[in-house]
Amino acid sequence: MKIEIRYFSGTGNTAITAAALGKALKELGEISISSIEENIPVGSDTDLLILGGPIYAGNIPEKLIRWLLRNVESNKCSGKAIVFTTSAGLKNAFGNKSMSLKLIKKGYSIYGTAAFEMPRNYYFGSYEKPASDIIKEELKSISEKSADFIRSIDWDSPIKPDSKGILQLDLFAELFSVMARFMGKSYRVDESCIRCGKCVKNCPTRNIRMNENGVKFNLSCMHCTRCLHGCPVNAISYKGIKYEQYKPDEILLKIQENN
Repeated sequence: MKIEIRYFSGTGNTAITAAALGKALKELGEISISSIEENIPVGSDTDLLILGGPIYAGNIPEKLIRWLLRNVESNKCSGKAIVFTTSAGLKNAFGNKSMSLKLIKKGYSIYGTAAFEMPRNYYFGSYEKPASDIIKEELKSISEKSADFIRSIDWDSPIKPDSKGILQLDLFAELFSVMARFMGKSYRVDESCIRCGKCVKNCPTRNIRMNENGVKFNLSCMHCTRCLHGCPVNAISYKGIKYEQYKPDEILLKIQENN
């Protein structure tokens, strides 16, 4: 079985989940896992496609929606699909519906949808950073949750998601993408910047530029916060406030070393 896992991840939660799902599926066939930023198309001969992303304002990011529409070829093999999302809260996480309906139009049958609760990486304004023990527990449990989800799938019974409200969901994703462009102008770099260029290189929308005058944030931001959390010297602030960085890969590595 040819299995393709594609995802978008802002700061690492979705990438970690994609890897956990890949591990849970390893006995089913040959698995390819990649970020959509690698821009590897999904071929028409894919047997099982797993697609996932974070929740931004109730839906997956508009960047992922556009990638799906442009890079997932119509399936000619009665392909199966699984979709998943990651978010700090599951109450308004509707991204799975958006992905499912688009994949069905491309010839896929949906066999599983999952919304995984992961540590909050967006703690600006009224949103609070979760306690360290909660962060560790959620990261530690994702492998088991992913395995449980895969085991729960009935491969003989495809799912038919309700299409009600999908137009509004996708319109709001597009609206948020426009809002994010202006919200991104509130990022700033202070004098502790070492001009390493990591933020420029890693920005998923190429919104950040560096010149002799310093680092500049333009109008293509998607508000993923990757630059803020990924800066090696924590030189980036939002609306004049410095935040403690969220580094899930480092936290997960420490958890694994201690076990």
